[in-house]
Amino acid sequence: MSNEFQEDRLPGEEWADMPGLAGLCEVSSLGRARTVPRQKAKKDNQGRITTARYDSRYLTVEKVTGRFYVTPRVDGKLKKIRLPEAIIEAFRGESADGRKVAYLNGNNEDHRLENLSWLEKKESGKREITDQQIEIISRCSLSDEDLAILMDVSSEELRLARLKSQQKAKEAEPCA
Repeated sequence: MSNEFQEDRLPGEEWADMPGLAGLCEVSSLGRARTVPRQKAKKDNQGRITTARYDSRYLTVEKVTGRFYVTPRVDGKLKKIRLPEAIIEAFRGESADGRKVAYLNGNNEDHRLENLSWLEKKESGKREITDQQIEIISRCSLSDEDLAILMDVSSEELRLARLKSQQKAKEAEPCA
């Protein structure tokens, strides 16, 4: 951890290198992400080699279709990285094939390490869709793919929930 960040470190917060971006970006056990201050040699407009200093900054978290991303600049290009996966990989190791991150308290906006866990393959896609979610599905105009991502369910489960919603609507219709 850099000394320059000591003053804004939160109680109990630990920092680790972001997987694949060691020395460039870090994630914290409390769900924050930042760039690391560094110096880089570069040529000025007269061809002389100078040293450019890049100060650290906290990365902005973006929410896109229910998923949270940070977008650091790497080698001059923006790289979109899922924040929860970066946190859990940095502190607990790489993900196994196809596993997802689970939020232990059910709040997908809480990216603290203690709230994150790998969802086992057999658990993935086994989430029960509630009646309230079925009601939302029946009124939602999002595509099935986007809605499945947003609700963290499989497309097949979403399709079955739509059918269940249609059946309930038919049952609720008065008989003529």
